[in-house]
Amino acid sequence: MLGCVLAALTVSGCLAGADQGSESMELETGDWGVIEVLPGPDEESAAFFSRDPTLLTTSLVLAGDEQVVLSPPGTHTRAAAWMPSGEQMLVAYADGLSGSNPTRFALVDLDGEVERQFPIVEDLNASFGMAVSPDGRRAIFPAQDLGPNDEEGDLWSLDLESGHVEVLELRGADPGVQQHPVFVDDERVAFGAGELSWEFGGPNGWI
Repeated sequence: MLGCVLAALTVSGCLAGADQGSESMELETGDWGVIEVLPGPDEESAAFFSRDPTLLTTSLVLAGDEQVVLSPPGTHTRAAAWMPSGEQMLVAYADGLSGSNPTRFALVDLDGEVERQFPIVEDLNASFGMAVSPDGRRAIFPAQDLGPNDEEGDLWSLDLESGHVEVLELRGADPGVQQHPVFVDDERVAFGAGELSWEFGGPNGWI
């Protein structure tokens, strides 16, 4: 299992194991600048986020001899996660850069073809990561409701079978920004929650 992710900021990235003596894998990223690397479940494939300096949009790109853009054309990628099979990625994106544009979700094959787009149930602005359950049945993502009453954001659940979206009712966690969810198993999610502050540090961790 990969223990750390290293990404160059120019033309190449590198995945490196945290255990002493493990091998690194060079990623073919072409002329794309790398913001963040998302290693695939097979530990051989990888995708990465890259920012277009002209359009100021972020794209999801599959690394390889020929890089494949996985983001739908003309969109700004907000989050992404691998499906457990390693054959698709779930992409959260918006049309344009405006924070008032709702987030849309699509299942994208590794050749860039959109297999399925999910209907918009809520006007949501997703950010700070996304995770797909090990059984591939649902995704968890942090988001703000674009209505006037949600300034901090919540964790939301997307049912990948029905397309139903609902907010998760969290009991006992800190209020404030919730971010970077990771599935512990099919039913439990670890995430950060709390106020983001340079003075007091980042959010606390919760399961």
